[in-house]
Amino acid sequence: MVICGQEFDFSALNANDIDRVETAQRHMEAASDREKQRQHTGIADVLRGQCRLVMNYLDEVLGEGASERLGLDSNDFGACTRVMNAFKDACTAEQETVK
Repeated sequence: MVICGQEFDFSALNANDIDRVETAQRHMEAASDREKQRQHTGIADVLRGQCRLVMNYLDEVLGEGASERLGLDSNDFGACTRVMNAFKDACTAEQETVK
């Protein structure tokens, strides 16, 4: 699957890949709960925490280092949002091919 110009060994039609997505979602939900409990030093700290959640999710689903390949760092939540939307759109487009 191509996401933001980067090729990944992932298919929204492969059961093993979807298992990885579901596991990563559970891990992200648990990490999000922990993040909510963490003492934050300000808005920037909150944004960095959200970036870490997204980056860890992508690395778990697409493979270690995926978030870096996609140009993400732990500072730009806008970039994280754009990449997640691109991932979602790519999955939806692939699934539409079998409908």
